[in-house]
Amino acid sequence: GYIAGSKAAVVEQTANQVFAPIGGGGRRLQGSAVEPVLRRAYVIDKLDGLFAINLTTNTIAGNVTGANNYNGIAVNPRTHRVYVQGPDPANGKAALFVYDGPSLNLIATIDDNSPTYEPYGDPQVTVVINPVTNRIYVPVNLFPGALWVVDGNTNTNMTTVEGLADLAYGADVDPVRNLIWVGGWFNQLSEVNGATNTLMTTISNTATEPDGISVDPIHQKVYLVSQQEDLVQIVDEKKATIEATTIPVGGSPSN
Repeated sequence: GYIAGSKAAVVEQTANQVFAPIGGGGRRLQGSAVEPVLRRAYVIDKLDGLFAINLTTNTIAGNVTGANNYNGIAVNPRTHRVYVQGPDPANGKAALFVYDGPSLNLIATIDDNSPTYEPYGDPQVTVVINPVTNRIYVPVNLFPGALWVVDGNTNTNMTTVEGLADLAYGADVDPVRNLIWVGGWFNQLSEVNGATNTLMTTISNTATEPDGISVDPIHQKVYLVSQQEDLVQIVDEKKATIEATTIPVGGSPSN
């Protein structure tokens, strides 16, 4: 496993202990994404930009500076492209920066040009990808929530799906069924159809502030991490219903 905090760290999964801390950045690491094919990890730092880590040697392989205030990151293992969310320095708009993973060359800057909403505060902090369709999804922290959809084949905006869980924050994708699950801080979870970019349903009365979301497409389960209630909640994806079982975890968990 790989953790981003004040520095990146490699965790040995079989022993559950830190294997190798990796220095780099200005101690404001915001997120990480792992590319298992090329054995690289990508880490964003609020002050010092994007870092690439060689997972064979656990050393820094590259760094892109000149941009900061990055919020979310994801990598497509099929195309080896890295997607980083942050403000476009040219105009201040919320944007996705598209990097070639092996070279860290900037391929495109995609501005979110939706005129229909005004985000609250730090509006976009999560990036998720469906590697099968090569579409990128960014929840927008609105009331009600929204989901920005980008075509990874053309590096262009597709649409913004509105009316989702209030103050949308966390998200994950079921690539088998082409579903996107979006959690909102006001105890809600929305299901979006990736083929039509439409809202299917919103589940109410989830645990408070479902900050992190992970989908198990094999067993069709959606796992919600509640930052306020210190637990993991389970949703049956087939029925779109909350299961009775909850899993207690440590204080203020996040994805």
